[in-house]
Amino acid sequence: MLRTSLVVLCVACLAGCESWNSNNDNDRDRDRDQTHHDQQRVSQNDWNRNGQATHDMTMEGTDRSAEAQHGWQMSDANNASQVGMGDAQAASDRQGPMNARPANTDPNADPTRGRPQDRTLGWNNRDDNNAVTQDRQGREASAKQESRTYEASEQGAKATAQAVAFDDKDFVNKAASAGLFEVKSSELAKQKSQNATIDGFADHIIADHNKANHDLMTLASRKDWNVPSSMAPKDQECYDRLNSASGSDFERQYLQEQVKAHKEAVALFEAASNNAKDNDLKSFAQQYLPALRDHLKMAEDRTANMGQ
Repeated sequence: MLRTSLVVLCVACLAGCESWNSNNDNDRDRDRDQTHHDQQRVSQNDWNRNGQATHDMTMEGTDRSAEAQHGWQMSDANNASQVGMGDAQAASDRQGPMNARPANTDPNADPTRGRPQDRTLGWNNRDDNNAVTQDRQGREASAKQESRTYEASEQGAKATAQAVAFDDKDFVNKAASAGLFEVKSSELAKQKSQNATIDGFADHIIADHNKANHDLMTLASRKDWNVPSSMAPKDQECYDRLNSASGSDFERQYLQEQVKAHKEAVALFEAASNNAKDNDLKSFAQQYLPALRDHLKMAEDRTANMGQ
C-alpha cells in the first residue's frame, strides 16, 4: 500500500514536472515569438525611418543641385555678358575709330561672348552716327566754301567798282593838297616845338614830301593836268588849328594830325596803285606808297611815346 502510494506520488510528481516544463517551454516560445515580433517591428520602423531620411536627403540634394545649376547658369550669363562687353571694348581699343568693324562678325558666334546681333546693331548705329557727322561736316565745308566764294566775289566786285569809280584827276588834286599840308605843318613844327624827336621827324617829312610834290608837279605838267597850288579847305582848317596851338599842346596835336593825314594818304595811294588809268600816275603812286607807310609808322610810334 505504501509502495503504491509512493508510486502514485512519483507519477504525479513526474506529471507535474512535465507540465511545468511544458508550460515553461510554451512561455519561452511565446517570449521568443514576441521578441521576434518586436524585432521585426523595430526593423520595420528603422527601415521606414531610413527610407524617409533617404528620401529627404534625395529631395534636399535635388533642390541643392537645382539651385546650384541655376546659380551656374546665372554666373555663366553674367560671365557671357562681361566677356561680350570685354570683347567689344577690346575690339574698339584695337581698331581705333568707332566705325571700325571687329574681326568676328559670325552670326553663329559663341553666345557666351555676347550676342552678335546686338553688336551688329551697335555697329549700325555708329555707322549712322558717322554718316550724320560726315554729312554735317560736308555741309559746313560747303557753306564755308560758298562764303569764301561770296567774299571773294564781293571783294572783286568792290575792286571793280573802285577801279571804275577811280578818277586820275581827283587823285592828283588830293595828293597835291595832302603833300602841301605835310610840308607846311612840319615847317610849323620846326618853329614851335622844342622837342628834338619831333624836330627830326619834321625834317624827314619835309624832305620826302617836297620830293613827292615836285615829281607830281612834273608829271602833271607833262600830262597837261592842272595842279592846285594851295591846300584844300579841309587841310587848311587842320593847319589853322595847329597854328593856334603852342607848347606841348601843339606837339600832341601835330603828331595826331600826322597819323590821321598819313592814314588817308596811304589809302589814297593804294587806290591809285591798283586803279589809276594812267600808267605813269600809277607808277608814281607805287613809288611813294612805301614812304607814306613808313611815315605813318613813325608818327604812331612818336604819338605813343608822347603819352608815356
